[in-house]
Amino acid sequence: MLYDDSYRGYSSAVGNFNEDADQEYIVGVPRAELLRGQITIYRQDLGIIRNITGEQVGAYFGYALAVQDLDGNNLDDIIVGAPLYSNYTSVHSYDTGRVYVYYQNRQFPGFDDIYCRYCLHYGPDWLITSGLEDGITQMTKKSRDERQQFVWNFPLDVTFKSTNPHGWPQLIVHAYGIDFLGKSVVRGYGVCHVPITPGNHKLRLPMFVPESTSMLQKFRAWTFGTRPEYVDVKVLGQGEGREVTRVRSQGFITVSFNVVMKDMKKN
Repeated sequence: MLYDDSYRGYSSAVGNFNEDADQEYIVGVPRAELLRGQITIYRQDLGIIRNITGEQVGAYFGYALAVQDLDGNNLDDIIVGAPLYSNYTSVHSYDTGRVYVYYQNRQFPGFDDIYCRYCLHYGPDWLITSGLEDGITQMTKKSRDERQQFVWNFPLDVTFKSTNPHGWPQLIVHAYGIDFLGKSVVRGYGVCHVPITPGNHKLRLPMFVPESTSMLQKFRAWTFGTRPEYVDVKVLGQGEGREVTRVRSQGFITVSFNVVMKDMKKN
């Protein structure tokens, strides 16, 4: 419940919080919600995206606001100040203040259990001398902290040899989860080239899922739990035919590469 003296707008900031091209507004309301304080995220049309309420009466949660990418994932995080927060377990900790950090993570929003399959796509002049061309990770749950990340820590160890750089290897990742019918359904596809320089590389793979082309197909997919999927995921490593596929963005996966090369400069 908001009162006339809730101090709505006492602090404000802008950032991107709903995966579109527009900036959203964050407004601090330090006396809202029975003096617990609140911040509100607005779209540009002033529709409310989310409210976040403070935990302590009189702490002035929302007195100060800032937006910054703190964890380096290219997503805006929210920093909220509550300058009058008190630790009532100690007589010397009144009005010491507290800073709250809300990490934004859209790895796979709305899902909790995810596992991944992977495969490698490469040209005819390339040959795998050790390691597996495809595989599957364990099922993992979303972390319970503010970042809500999925972590697999699944190592891939592959050695290639080639006489021609044409057809440079690509990593294709497809993530799966369990739907309400207990079926394994795709949560996203992503693809990237293996880095062409030696060393450590961290790549962020935007994930996407195929879309049904008609309302009837969407209804059938929802009814029978048969979501659109690629029959052969290696088509993602090719240019031909992909322009006729309708897709939408859905999350991302971060992959770390450690690349070692030998005799690449020989003629």
